[in-house]
Order: sequence, then C-alpha cells, then structure tokens
Amino acid sequence: ASAGSKIVMTSLILQFISRLRGLFGQGKANREFGDEVETHIKLLSERLVRQGMSREDAVWAARRQFGNTALLEQRNREARAFLWPSTVFQDVRYGLRMLAKSPSVTAIAITSLALGIGANTAIFTLAKAALFDALSVPHPDQLRLLAYTQDERSVVRQDWGDFYTDSQGRTVIASFSYPVYQRLRDRDHSLGELFAFVDLNQFEHLSATIDGHAQVVSAELVSGNFFRGMGVGTVLGRPIGPADDAVPASGAVAVISDSFWQRRFDRSPSVIGMIVDVNLTPITIIGVAPRGFAGASHVHSSQDLFLPLSMQPVIFPKETGLLLSDADTWWVQIMGRLQPGISDEQARASLGVSLNQAARSTMTVPADRSVPPPLLLPGGRGWNYAAQELENPMPVLLALAGLVLLLACVNVANLLLARSSSRNREISVRLALGASKGRVVRQMLTESLCLSALGGSAGLLLGY
Repeated sequence: ASAGSKIVMTSLILQFISRLRGLFGQGKANREFGDEVETHIKLLSERLVRQGMSREDAVWAARRQFGNTALLEQRNREARAFLWPSTVFQDVRYGLRMLAKSPSVTAIAITSLALGIGANTAIFTLAKAALFDALSVPHPDQLRLLAYTQDERSVVRQDWGDFYTDSQGRTVIASFSYPVYQRLRDRDHSLGELFAFVDLNQFEHLSATIDGHAQVVSAELVSGNFFRGMGVGTVLGRPIGPADDAVPASGAVAVISDSFWQRRFDRSPSVIGMIVDVNLTPITIIGVAPRGFAGASHVHSSQDLFLPLSMQPVIFPKETGLLLSDADTWWVQIMGRLQPGISDEQARASLGVSLNQAARSTMTVPADRSVPPPLLLPGGRGWNYAAQELENPMPVLLALAGLVLLLACVNVANLLLARSSSRNREISVRLALGASKGRVVRQMLTESLCLSALGGSAGLLLGY
C-alpha cells in the first residue's frame, strides 16, 4: 500500500510539472497537434478515395468522421497545460471588447455604480473619521474628557471654545478656567493626573517665521504634564515638562509635530535647538512628536506646534488680562485617564465634589447660581464635538447611501439582463462549437467583474 501511494504521488507530481511546463511554448505545441490532426484527416480521406469516393467528398467525409477538430485541440491544450492563466486574460480582453461594443449601456452602468459607491465611500469616510478613529496614543479608551451642561443657573458666564447640543437638547461645553484646573489637578486623582490643553485654532491663527519666511501655523497650548498624561514621548529631543509650564510668560519652548518637521525641516536632526519666531516671540524647538500624534483636540488634523500653557500671555494675549489667573473665563480643556478599579460613575462623583469646591474657592458663586456637575466624555477621539452632532444623523446618512448603492445595483442588473437577451444567438453558437456551460458562465462573470471594477474605480475617485 505504501509503494502504491508513492507511485500515485510521484505520478501526480510529474503530471503537475508537465502541465506547468506546458504553459511555455504553447504556440509550437498547438501547431504540432494541428499538423498531426491534418495528417490523420489526409490519410483517412486517401483511404476513402481508394474506396471510390471523389476527392472533395472524401475530404468532407473524413472531417465528419474524425469529429470536431476545434474541440479536440481545446481538450488537448487542457490536458497538456494549465490553461486558466491564459484563458482568464482572454476572457478579460473579450469582456472589455464586448463592453466597448455597447458604450451607452456601459456608460450608464459605470455611472450608476460610481454614484452608489462614491456616495458610500464619502459617507463611510466621514463616519469613520468622526465616530471610529482614535487618537494615536497608548490605550485611548482610558481617556476621559471633562465637560458640563450649561443652563440659566450655571455660574459660568464666560466660556470660550466649541460646544454641541446633545440628544436631550442640552448645551455641552468642555471649557474650564485655569485656576479650576490647577485645583482639580492637585486635589482629585480619580482620573490620575489631570492634564490640560487648548486648541488655539478655535480662537486665532499663529504666524511662525522660519529663516525669514513667515507662514500660518496651528498650535495647541498644553500643560507641563500633557505628554506624560497622554503616554507619548518624542522621537527627537524631549517633551514639554512641568518646569516649562511653571511660571506665566516663561517656557519659550515648543515641540513640533512629525508632519511639520517633514514639511518645513525635511526631517533634519539639527532642528533641535532651532529658534522660531511665533507671533514675533522667539521659541526654541526642544522636541519632535511621534508620527501620527495629532494632539488631544482632533484625530486627523495634526497641530504644527505644541507650546506650554504658561506662554499664553505672550502667544495669545487678551485685553481682559492674564487668562492663567482669570477665574471667570473658562477656556481650557481637561483630560485624564480612568484608573484601574474606578468606574466612570465613581470618578464623576468624586470630580463633582472637587469641581464644586474648586469653583467656589476661585470665584464668587451667587445664591441663585450653581456650579454645574461634571460629565465624563470618552476622550479617545479628543474633543470630538463634531462626532456628537453627527451621532444621530449618521445612521440615517449611511442608510440613504446604502439605498443609493442598492438602487444602482438593481439598475445595473436590469441593464445586464436586457443586454443578455440579445446575446442568445452568440451563446448558442459558442455551445455548438464545443464550449462548456461553465466556460460560458465564467465569461459572463468576467464581463460583470470588468464592469464592476470600472464602476468601483470611478466610485473611489468620486468618493475621494
């Protein structure tokens, strides 16, 4: 039994190698087989002539007796080599020719698919960016962003920054005063060490002058423990530390993003220690953030510069005075990491007590006013207020985009069915010549795949 198995295995291997070698030199092999077939037909016709038939009748009789030579040649090619690579290319070429013969039908089908696929691509790209993509930091699911709901009884009257309206019609804001942040950071550790940041793009654009060339840059003011809290270091130099954020109007340093390093400095290692004038203030570059790190405000729009919050009076001066000591203006975002063994509800309850104490110790709270209780929002996507606004309409948009694609597919299916009815004669001729039903079906599927590929490519171009 073992010897028989070895013989069978050896035979299969030799057959595989033989058919693999048959892929090369097919033209010569086809000519040799064709010559052999013609030789047999000639010998048979000569025998029929000797039996008394005319030359012309003998040739026709010999060909009828010999059988379908085209089918024999095809079966010989199938037995001699793997034909699917060449037949696939033949099917693709033939399919493209058939599509070109009906330009109007092809154009309508491609346009229908492009609109359906393009709409789905655009909507899904928007949904992915707003609802699913996370910050490029370790364990983004642990991050929590502090927020609150604003109402008529709230003690907060000067809040800066973006906001959104939730499903209950409440205005949700994530801005706090800097004195309140300092007290929360020092007294409450239910979210670990709280860190703060501010996206300056929501207030104004900064100007950076490098080698005498000025350009507009995006920037984020961050607390001294920001990089430590986010769990992110630098690929070059060092991150901003607590010492850089200790004294107002000091800490004239910056960490630049990887994209800004590539775009403006061509990834030169000598960027560390370089002086950049930001709003006419000399700033020393001390580090380069890792690739993909965009800050804490947004997932996809990366900041160019990260500056200490202590630089606010110089970089972002306000006529109202020093924002770092202004308890009435709530303008910074606060984030932390959920600690092991502490639930969101426990952390929110602890922060509620701490926020009430911090607000009352830094500002006057009238009797008819109250300190709003805090909310804990998922911080893995940053201060993603756009996602909150899109959370309800997005399923409807996705459903509508799916319906458009479904209608496009139905339209294309109807077009192909109408077109196939006019090809009955062609299919009958191919079957009569010896083509198998599977071969004809594969040709039809190849044409559909070519049409789908063209429509999909057009849809991707339209979607992006």
